Amino acid sequence: MAMLEWTDSTKWIFRSFSPGIELDLYKTDPATAAPLFRAWATTDDWHRMI
Repeated sequence: MAMLEWTDSTKWIFRSFSPGIELDLYKTDPATAAPLFRAWATTDDWHRMI
């Protein structure tokens, strides 16, 4: 399991994959979900929970 902090960086990544959509993962296009999470996983805002 992992946790993502909403920072300016993670918000910018979200908006680059879902332009014009409010910050709501349920409104994300399913076709962009995997690339979106891969992009987030490269940031320091992605924390692995044990």
